[in-house]
Amino acid sequence: MENEFSYIIELFRKSYGGILTPGEREELERLLENEQLRHVWEELERGDLARESVRNGDLFSCQRGSSEFKRLRKVRKYRKLRQYVAIGVSAAAILLAVNMVFTWLPSLKKNVKQNLFATVPDIFPERNKAYLLLGSGDTVRVTGDKKVFQDKNGAQIKYDNGALAYSAGEEPEEAVYNTLMVPVGGESMVTLADGSKVWLNADTRLRYPTHFTGDERRVELEGEAYFEVKPGSSPFIVHTSEGDVRVLGTSFGVRFFEKEGMLTTLVSGKVLYRGRDSVVLEPGEQVVVTVTGEVRKREVDVDEYVGWKNGTYVFDRRSLEEIMRDLERWYGVKVVFVQPELGALPFTGYIKRYDKINTFLKLLESTGELSYKIEGKNIMLYKK
Repeated sequence: MENEFSYIIELFRKSYGGILTPGEREELERLLENEQLRHVWEELERGDLARESVRNGDLFSCQRGSSEFKRLRKVRKYRKLRQYVAIGVSAAAILLAVNMVFTWLPSLKKNVKQNLFATVPDIFPERNKAYLLLGSGDTVRVTGDKKVFQDKNGAQIKYDNGALAYSAGEEPEEAVYNTLMVPVGGESMVTLADGSKVWLNADTRLRYPTHFTGDERRVELEGEAYFEVKPGSSPFIVHTSEGDVRVLGTSFGVRFFEKEGMLTTLVSGKVLYRGRDSVVLEPGEQVVVTVTGEVRKREVDVDEYVGWKNGTYVFDRRSLEEIMRDLERWYGVKVVFVQPELGALPFTGYIKRYDKINTFLKLLESTGELSYKIEGKNIMLYKK
């Protein structure tokens, strides 16, 4: 164990002197995935660790640190969430770690022995993964391969790198419907026959006609999707069992899961929600339909609800249970709270959608509130 710790210090020394070999540089990058080691490495690089270690630790007040964090949160309250540094609720623990990093050193060896050299599997999202149920009754597995095929009414369907596009054939005598099914851990995108584009998140089903006819353009949604509707003479309607969203040409997100209620978030244009009540939305507004049937409108930061389409999950004072519910769908994992009360902890921040979930878990661990264990596709969260 002493040899392992000495090896880490030697890697640090070589990195500051710029004499690491390619193999040593790769090993150092792996080691610095450990949050504690990275902080120590950064403090040593700046020279702050030596200066800080001669100060009296009693001069630092946890209460003062917590007050300062709250003050900073108040100042930042109205900034865009994309500018936030991901932060957990344990502010005092974070400030204490940053200002007194030298106090980690006595426990660092034990941490290295227990965790650093253990192999933890990386869990990435599977990304492009979906199934298309054709009007003919056939099911096509949508994979990374390019495909061109026709449905029974002659509509040509092209698939390339996760995206479907329709080129309508002759107008059919009756509507022919396809259903795009995205399982847990997948995503897909489809350009409908009218040119409207739909991005589907994990665990989502979209039913739509291969050719729009009549005086409306209607699709049916269960799950989460982002729409960019091409303007047209007939209204575009997204139907869910909790009501319809009616537009002419606009950008918006719809989320409906049976046990979670419904959200419609408007990015641009104007939409009308029609269900138990009727609500008109302006950009930056959202209609919420709760599982109990309550309907209300509110102003939101749209990035928090449609940022996933552009590769970022954003959350503002969201409970860990809610956050993990989304990540379970995206990464195809099962999260267990060993202590149920952990699910109520609120967090503010953002994560990259295509990064491994391990990065987010390490961020959670760095708050000092909890730790985690990965076994296959099961993730256990527990108090430190």
